[in-house]
Amino acid sequence: MAAYVDIHFGVEAMQHLIEADRALAPYIEKYGRVNAKRNPDVFAVLVSCIIGQMLSGKAAATIEGRVIAVCGDFTPANILRSDPVKLREAGLSAAKVDAILNAAKKVSAGELDLDDLQHLTDDEYVGKLSELKGVGRWTAEMVAIFAEGRLDVFSYGDLAIQKAVMKVHGYTSYSKERHERLKKLYSPYGTIASLYYYAINDATTGNPAP
Repeated sequence: MAAYVDIHFGVEAMQHLIEADRALAPYIEKYGRVNAKRNPDVFAVLVSCIIGQMLSGKAAATIEGRVIAVCGDFTPANILRSDPVKLREAGLSAAKVDAILNAAKKVSAGELDLDDLQHLTDDEYVGKLSELKGVGRWTAEMVAIFAEGRLDVFSYGDLAIQKAVMKVHGYTSYSKERHERLKKLYSPYGTIASLYYYAINDATTGNPAP
């Protein structure tokens, strides 16, 4: 299993966000530099993100621990050797078991080379991963952040971000239009904005995300 490393960004990213969004700026000044880790093992992060779909951080961590007890480290070989029944008993839905097995088969067979995706743009990267069965845009975006460490990912489908944005900006509703406006403001540091919104959400709800 790959060792976790920092998601690297400089003070210019923080300054850009402070200047771009007056509502977010006080939180950046309050929290200072937020520390976040990524796991360079893309396949392991992909499996972890599939497990975490539609779950709270706490529930996802509990089920992931049970899945690890069944199969060991998240490698294609380990996943393919695992008994699907035991994966279901660990707490995975049938759809998630199917998605994880499908990803393992494609990577193992060489149909999907995760290393080859590194040269793609963020949108291309997310789009390519989203072609996998059971992998939606949110899942692919989380892999882009927490495996690849891409710096300009701001996920519309992330509920923690939605809640934090509404708190910071005083919105009573969240729309695609509002999201796209903020995404444009934050670029090329959408990921860093996401990290601050995660910190805000954690402080508000006590429920770490994603």
